[in-house]
Amino acid sequence: MRTNVILVKTLLSKVKRSVQLVSNNPVVPIVENIYFTNGKIISSDLTNHLVLDNSGFEGEFLAPAKQLLKVLNILDKNAEVEVTNDPDTYKTTLKVVGSNKTFSLVGENMEDFPKLPECKTINGNITKIDIESIIKALPYTYKDELLRPAMHAVYMNGEIVSTDGHRMMFTKTDGKIETPLLIRTDCAKLLTDFKEAEILTSKEHVCFVSPDQNLYSRIVDERFPDYKQA
Repeated sequence: MRTNVILVKTLLSKVKRSVQLVSNNPVVPIVENIYFTNGKIISSDLTNHLVLDNSGFEGEFLAPAKQLLKVLNILDKNAEVEVTNDPDTYKTTLKVVGSNKTFSLVGENMEDFPKLPECKTINGNITKIDIESIIKALPYTYKDELLRPAMHAVYMNGEIVSTDGHRMMFTKTDGKIETPLLIRTDCAKLLTDFKEAEILTSKEHVCFVSPDQNLYSRIVDERFPDYKQA
């Protein structure tokens, strides 16, 4: 077993961010957990994967995300907690330092957690201005992913563009995009906390890389409307 000591407010902020990817009714129960692995916290909904820096935190284990958030929310935010995991029982124990308060959570086998995609091709970068433009583009996307998946997304190709077929929003990129990208709206929403990011791609995925967090997402494999003819 391995024990880590961390401030409640530090762990809470990371868990709150991770829980954004945890569905209320996941298709695969394993993604109800978040994965602590040697200085990183990983959450996934199978389509998107968020990796947060958690430097100094050692060991590997899964913890049920929403139960962990519930426990952290009731603790003194300035307190320290000892986090211990038993790899044989998948039990995670949180003990408040200087107190007799102890909480136990049971996760699952970490070997079953979704693996991160490999994105190796450099495809440019986006700045804080670009991220703000992406967020502003979201209200103009088509609302039904099943009917029009290409329009339930934000298009990036030297410009940031979105349309629902009636309205359109576009602006020039501040960073540089090497090849066109069509990113999912749920991925775009998760970029809110990024200040800037390098973009890496593979055939099916995009990865937004920054010093303290990485975001992986499946690329929308559809043809975006010819907005320049509108």
